[in-house]
Amino acid sequence: MDPKVIELSKSFVNVVAFSETTHGEKEVFIGKDKVKLCNEFHTIPCSTHTEGAKSVGRFVTGNYTVPVTWLCDPSGKELIKAQGGLSSGELMKKMNEALVKVSGEKATLPMWQLARKTIEDGDAAFEKRDYKKALDCYEKVAKMRGSAFKKMSDEALERTNADGEKLLKDALAIENVDDKKKALKKLAEDFKPLACSVTAKKELDALK
Repeated sequence: MDPKVIELSKSFVNVVAFSETTHGEKEVFIGKDKVKLCNEFHTIPCSTHTEGAKSVGRFVTGNYTVPVTWLCDPSGKELIKAQGGLSSGELMKKMNEALVKVSGEKATLPMWQLARKTIEDGDAAFEKRDYKKALDCYEKVAKMRGSAFKKMSDEALERTNADGEKLLKDALAIENVDDKKKALKKLAEDFKPLACSVTAKKELDALK
């Protein structure tokens, strides 16, 4: 497979759809694990392309010859159909034509996977009340280009600030001044730059 095609394909959700299984599978080792992979599509098991065929059959209608390439928008609406084999250049041309027809922002699969993994790492830290680490993860996603990434980070930051506001309320209720200062200082440091951190810093300064 042409590396340029592989790179461009990361902007698509790619589905191999083929219902036949007479070609069979072979057993191979991936690391220490023995798995069965398709003899026709060498990197996936037959169950993947048969399930793909079932999925495609839900919205593809009409007669066609194989092989056939469909390029669709996120709703499944057909944008381009090309019957017969395609060279790398022909396939890339049609992929680019399809991308132009889809409005809105686009994110590659590696970017999306990175964002999701970073948010998950942040959530794991959040559950452990390691707010500094959680915020570091959420802010990394906030710096990624795209409204989808901003929404992901905004939701996580809002949730973290809500926890901070609860801790701030508890800190302000502490009667011992030294203990209150200690709690406010930790809040100001751990939740920077959230609103609860700013408030904690102001309250701390007022006690000095």
